[in-house]
Amino acid sequence: MPLYLNNVSIGGYFGRDPELTSTKNGTPKLKFSVAVNTPGRDKASWIDCLAWAEPATQIARMCRRGTPIIVVGTLSTSTWTDQNGMNHKTTEIVVDKFNLVADKPTEVKPGVASIRRPTPPITAE
Repeated sequence: MPLYLNNVSIGGYFGRDPELTSTKNGTPKLKFSVAVNTPGRDKASWIDCLAWAEPATQIARMCRRGTPIIVVGTLSTSTWTDQNGMNHKTTEIVVDKFNLVADKPTEVKPGVASIRRPTPPITAE
């Protein structure tokens, strides 16, 4: 029996401030990169991600460069030919769910108000 599984989870830091765009029919689209550190390596791996519709607008509204984020989705590979006839291939995560995480645990002190960034709802599958 063949096994077909395409599920990816990454955690890292938002690469740059988001630039939300829309398709011709008005569907929100957000392309972004997440820097993922690997223990024992000096350089981060930059993972390209693509979010559509409500997740795209939520991520664009809540994230800025350096925001810690967990992304869950599927891998998608695209190929295209540029104006010079060169073939290109891109692999990215198409976002199904995401969650923002605190970079450091919030310290709670008795009698002192604390403000926490709200965690966005995880989108429906």
